[in-house]
Amino acid sequence: MENRMATATVQDMETGEITDMGEFYFFPTGCELAAIVMVKGVESYGPHSDGSIQVDVSCLALDSAGMPFNLDANFNRHTPEEKAALLSDIPIDSVHIFFGQYGVDSNGSISLTDPEYSSVEPQLKEDEVREAFRINAEHRNHVAQLDREKP
Repeated sequence: MENRMATATVQDMETGEITDMGEFYFFPTGCELAAIVMVKGVESYGPHSDGSIQVDVSCLALDSAGMPFNLDANFNRHTPEEKAALLSDIPIDSVHIFFGQYGVDSNGSISLTDPEYSSVEPQLKEDEVREAFRINAEHRNHVAQLDREKP
């Protein structure tokens, strides 16, 4: 994995401030991730000087075994109308399937860039998906508590 590490900086085009992104794993092509997600938070930035708008979505996702993990999705939009449409499609506490290219930073955080998204139905029943999030998150929290109690 050493050869997959990258660093980057981001410059705010309005203020000129430069922020170091730190090290992250870089997968240039072909690495995609599909996940069932529950939206936990949404933040947007912009419009920037080029007119673009960034929408960051924090989610709880289920892996292939049904265990929950944190996932961030970063969307780039070009107009306020595109941003409004996205925000109406993915409100907080909504459930979706996200699919797209992913990256993993050196802290293990996983993020998708401009993922495609769709409803979980008709493939799955939304109420069953919500129940899987509830039960499996409780199990994960219980296991984490046991790990903290080990001598």
